[in-house]
Formats: sequence, structure tokens, C-alpha cells
Amino acid sequence: QETVTERDQIVHELQNKIQQQEEILQEKEELLRGKCLFEEELREVQKGKSQVGEAATAQLQDVEESYANCVSQVKNLTQHNEEITSLNSQLQVNNTLLENITQHTQQSRELMTELSDCQQNLTQIEKRSRLVRDCTDIQYKGATESGVYQIFPQSSAGGVSVLCKTQEGHMWTVFLVRQRETTQVNFTRTWHDYKTGFGDPSGEYWLGNDNLHALTSGGHRYRFRVIATNLLGEQRSAVWETFSVANEASKYRVTLGGYSSTSTLGDALTSQHTWALMDGMSFTTVDRDHDTWSD
Repeated sequence: QETVTERDQIVHELQNKIQQQEEILQEKEELLRGKCLFEEELREVQKGKSQVGEAATAQLQDVEESYANCVSQVKNLTQHNEEITSLNSQLQVNNTLLENITQHTQQSRELMTELSDCQQNLTQIEKRSRLVRDCTDIQYKGATESGVYQIFPQSSAGGVSVLCKTQEGHMWTVFLVRQRETTQVNFTRTWHDYKTGFGDPSGEYWLGNDNLHALTSGGHRYRFRVIATNLLGEQRSAVWETFSVANEASKYRVTLGGYSSTSTLGDALTSQHTWALMDGMSFTTVDRDHDTWSD
């Protein structure tokens, strides 16, 4: 009986040990299976990590390339900025030069205009130096016969026709011719007519107050001579050594004096005892009364 019990006990212990061994084997198997799964997962993780690393490396390379491109572009932009700055400096210099050239051009134009004016003035002076101012200049150029000539008084660039009369070795500039018996020209004229002149120097005429002023204001001294013929055909003459006519602003005021003692007509214009005192008198016409006489 005891032997059977011991045997059963031993069998039971063996069975327990076997069961324990089986449990241990099962645990090891599970651990091994878990290890295999872990290793598989680890490999997957490593594989994924490798792929991520490759992608990251590729992205990093892209970033590095982009950065290198940016650096290159920045360098190019910097270089372009430097070139632009240099061009701006050159442009400013060119603008300054252009302004100077423009200013010099304007100055040159002004100088050319002034030079042209000077040349024109010089030409006029040269022309006037070759032209005759009055009948005396015509005589100096060799003319000896009385007649109508062209003279160029001061400020009269176009010239004016005038009667030159030769008497007693002198050629006189005649500014008034009036025939009492064969009058053809009306001498009752307006201020403007007497200002500009009228008539024909080959017949009856008035030279014009502007021309008289131009003649007598040019720095030359003029004598005033009057020749009168009476109804019997007898001629008388009178000479005054000083004669000039002022400008229109001064109403063509007459300066007359120095009655010559050789005159045969008598001093009817400057004598203090005559009503026709002419020296210092302003010119008068039918439409402008500037004298002191009573009508």
C-alpha cells in the first residue's frame, strides 16, 4: 500500500514537473514568438527609419541646394545692386554734364544772338559810314549839280529822297519847297502828315519833322537858310548859324539862332522885335496847336 502511494506521489510530482516544464516551454515559446515579432517590428522600424532618413537626406540635399541657389542669387543681387549704384552714379555725372552742356549751349546761343546783333549793328554802322547823311556828304562824294538825291539821316535806315540845292559853293539840304504862284500841294496838313513828310522833292514838298530831327540831332551843326522870291522875281536870303529840331515828344521844338549879318532877307524869325519869334517854339498844325499866338 505504501509503495503504491509513494509511486503515485512520485508520478504526481513528475507530472507536476512535466506540467511546469510544459508551462516553461510554453512561456519560452511565447517569449520566442514575442521576440520574433519584436525583431520583425524592429526591422520594419529600421526599414522605415532608413526610408525616412533617405527622404530626409534627399530633402536636406534639396534644402542645401536651395540655400546654395539663394546664396548665389543674393550674390548676384548684390552684384547687380553694385552695378545699379555705379550706373546711378554715372547717370548723375551724365546729368550734371548734360546740365552744364545745356547751360553752355544756352549761353552760346545768347552769345551768338548778341554777336549777331553786334554784327548787324556793325553792318548798319558800316553801311551808314558809306552812306550819305545829308546833301553836304553828297557834295563830298563829288556831286555838284542840284537835284533829288537819296540821303540816310540818323535812324533812317531806309533812306529818304531830298532836294539838294547848290548855291555859293555849298550844297544845301532843302526840306521845304513852296511855290506861291503855282501851288500844287496843300500845306494845310495834320500833325501826322508833317511828322512823316509829304509832296515831291522835285516839286513842292515837306521833308518831314522826323527826318529833320534825325538830320539835326546826329551831332553835326546845321545852318538854316531861307530863300524867298517876291512877285517881281527878286530873291532875298537869310542864314542862321544854329538850327535843330527836337523829337516828337518835345513837339518838334525848334532851336534857331545866330542870324548872319550877310543875310539880305532880314531876321524875321529870331528878332525880339518880331511877332514871328521862332526860337524855342513847338511845332503847330491844324489839329495840334502848340504855339503862343492868338488865332
